[in-house]
Amino acid sequence: MPQVLIMYNLKADADSREYERWSLAVDQPAVRTLPSVVDLTSFRVVGKTSGAPSYQFVEIIQVTSLEAFQADLEAPYLRHVMDRWLDYVAEYEIVYLEEIQP
Repeated sequence: MPQVLIMYNLKADADSREYERWSLAVDQPAVRTLPSVVDLTSFRVVGKTSGAPSYQFVEIIQVTSLEAFQADLEAPYLRHVMDRWLDYVAEYEIVYLEEIQP
């Protein structure tokens, strides 16, 4: 099943606890309503094997297809949520994943 990996950092002046509350109450429920979304899991990065982590947060979204997910992102009701997310986020990277299968 395809997945979307979103790695991101908050802006320096963003309150991470406030962001997490908003994410749980608004962002995650909105994304879960998209027809292409099977599951969504959000993580706070707490470290890595050596050095400082590159990102503060990671989200993994399982989707029915990458094309359907990209189309769903155009939903009008999601625009406000995405704009608010960008108010919090300084930088991000989105990676599309496909499982390696025999």
